Amino acid sequence: MGVDVGTTHVKAILIQETGALSQAQVPTPWITRESEEVMRPDDLLCAVYQAIQEALAPAGPHLRIDAIGVTSMGEAGLFVQSCGQSVISGWQDLEITRPWFEELLRRYPAYMLYERTGVSPSPKFSLLHMKRHRVTLKDGHWLSVADYLIWHWTGGVKATHASLAARTMAFDWQSRHWDEELLHWAEMTTGHVPALVASDGFAGEVVASVLPRLKGAQIFHAGHDHVAAAFGADLEGDEILDSTGTAEPLLVRTARPVITSRTLEFQTMWGRSLFRDDSYIGLVPTPAGGGVERWARETLGLPSKEAFEVRPFRESSVTFDAEGWTNRQASWRGIGRGTSRQVLYDAVLHGASKAVARRLPWAEAVMGQRCRRLKVAGGITQHRLWLAIRAQYFPLRQHLMRPHDAALVGAARYAAVGMGALWPLSVRWERYEEAP
Repeated sequence: MGVDVGTTHVKAILIQETGALSQAQVPTPWITRESEEVMRPDDLLCAVYQAIQEALAPAGPHLRIDAIGVTSMGEAGLFVQSCGQSVISGWQDLEITRPWFEELLRRYPAYMLYERTGVSPSPKFSLLHMKRHRVTLKDGHWLSVADYLIWHWTGGVKATHASLAARTMAFDWQSRHWDEELLHWAEMTTGHVPALVASDGFAGEVVASVLPRLKGAQIFHAGHDHVAAAFGADLEGDEILDSTGTAEPLLVRTARPVITSRTLEFQTMWGRSLFRDDSYIGLVPTPAGGGVERWARETLGLPSKEAFEVRPFRESSVTFDAEGWTNRQASWRGIGRGTSRQVLYDAVLHGASKAVARRLPWAEAVMGQRCRRLKVAGGITQHRLWLAIRAQYFPLRQHLMRPHDAALVGAARYAAVGMGALWPLSVRWERYEEAP
């Protein structure tokens, strides 16, 4: 089984020895508290169990789970203590941690942080939440969301994967150890963060679960969800993976991280891969993804069926500047009195597609070679209108992953490989051929 806690959905996938699979997803249970997006740990557990139960339903009541691979979004996390847990802090509102981010940059130059951590400095990383909340109890530990699930299921194992440790901005990718100096800046020590799992990702066995069929299952930590997606998509060194969730990074696989002023300009992030060859996954961020599409659809009040319908292309003077999306500064231009909601929505898809197309050469520069194939995974593979619009701007044909949830497939595959089981699922790639 694979479990993925993403920003928008909690997902589960069951893969049986026959190759049969079933999937389920439920909304990630964020709530707003004092203008901040947070999540109660109990609400998260309920959502995870609901997704697992729904994924298990087609298999009947007697099937038991041998292994679970767990992956999650990178920056969200919480403190666990002997007396309970804090709420889970999200990464969405960058203004909340900006004062601590500015304090950090006054002490450490951005390029120095990039060299040490392998991630482009940003106020979204959980080091800033650690500093903001500060540990007040000696037994407090900061855990990512995937770490928390493992801690809960194993009855107290505090473990993380290097690819998730990197997303704290407190992990030294060269030594593969926590950065004691950066933790000290946040008034923490290595005793406040989890240990790294072994190279095979094994974290323990399920001893605490409301679902009896999970008990005894081996748990494997599959790390950051986009890194797990690269593994699920079997990303090769001359390919780019467009991994579309709420965010949409372009992923590349290299033998070692490329840390230069140029890759910092591209805001390239690095994480340890799940492949056995000790490679790395580079993430080139884009301002596109499911977040901007969902925002546009909900803001304009367009039903999904109407929004996703493929229509003949019509010239329009309305444009959407997606570049400022992550800083909440995106905007429409050229709106007239008769501009329809559909035209505004289409402009968002065009703007987002152009933004991704502009970054494809950046991803090739990080790879150090021309891309042989563009792989596309995630919910966008179901959005035929968006795919058709992207085809007008992309220099490469899109190859769509089936099943499309690469992070889920990667987490389940990692668990199977870790326990030495035969991997029964054959991933298919559908070349997108529809005319724009």
